[in-house]
Order: sequence, then C-alpha cells, then structure tokens
Amino acid sequence: ESALCSDILIAESSSILRVNQYGGIYHVGMPFSVVDKHRICAVYKKLQREHGTVSSRFLAKDAKCGRTTALKIINELETHDAVLDPANRQLTRATGIGLLSLSIQD
Repeated sequence: ESALCSDILIAESSSILRVNQYGGIYHVGMPFSVVDKHRICAVYKKLQREHGTVSSRFLAKDAKCGRTTALKIINELETHDAVLDPANRQLTRATGIGLLSLSIQD
C-alpha cells in the first residue's frame, strides 16, 4: 500500500473513499459534485488573483484535489468560462465504422 494514498471502506454505501497526496478525500469512480467543483473554482480564482498564472499542480495542492481534477477544472474554466455540472453531462457513444460493421463483401 502506498504511503501517499489510503483507502477507507464505508459500510453503509459500500463505496471506497480515498485520501489523495494533498489530503483531499474523494469517492473512487465518482465525479466531483458541482459544489466541490465550485469550491475548487473559487480556490483557482483566488490563486489567479494572487499569483497570476496557476498550474494544475499548484491548484491541486491548494484545493486538496488530484492533479487530473485540477486540470479538468482549469480546462472547463478556460473553455466554457464556468464549471460544468456532472449531472448534466451527456454520455457519448462510439459511432462510425468499426470492427463490428459489415462491408459490401459480407
């Protein structure tokens, strides 16, 4: 077991919580709620006012989230100028020609 990450099993919900290297707690396999995303966004804006540019690692450390999450929040803010609600996210499915499609010769 890594010294940077520990698992906690919650009996009622049968889900696993992890503690990341910055001390933040998250549910394995679950997206951050919109409330958590707005909290991380507020930290990002505060750091941006204080330091100018903010790296994903710097945001992750200050907001106690993972670097991947911090990078996603930064990308959402730069692309959409707001954080997106994960409940409204549309799932995409693969389309187009693939291995299971038939050709004219079949």
